[in-house]
Amino acid sequence: MVRARGREPNGHRRLHHRHLHGAKRVIPWVVTIAIFALIFRRVPVAKVVEALENVHLLPYLAIMLPYSVAYLLIDTVLPDPCAQLVQHRRSRTATCSPFERRRTS
Repeated sequence: MVRARGREPNGHRRLHHRHLHGAKRVIPWVVTIAIFALIFRRVPVAKVVEALENVHLLPYLAIMLPYSVAYLLIDTVLPDPCAQLVQHRRSRTATCSPFERRRTS
C-alpha cells in the first residue's frame, strides 16, 4: 500500500517524530525556569544566597551520595518492572504494577 507523504492511511497528517522529540527535551527546561521564576518573585535572591552560605555541606553529602549511588545501582542492575508491559503491549496478562492482579482471561 502506498501512502501519501506525511499522511496516515486514514488521511490524517502524521505528527513528525522529530518535533515531538524536541518538545520533550525543551518542556522540562521551560517548567524548571518557570518554577525558579516563581520562587525568586517571592524570595529575594540575596536571601537565598545568604541561606546557602550557612549550609553544612559535608553532612548533606554524607547522606545523599550513598543514597544516590544505591538508587543508581538499583536502577541499573534490576530489570524495569514495566519492560514486560512495553515489550508485550498487546498481551492481556502483562501488568506493570506489582499490586495489580494479572488477568488470566
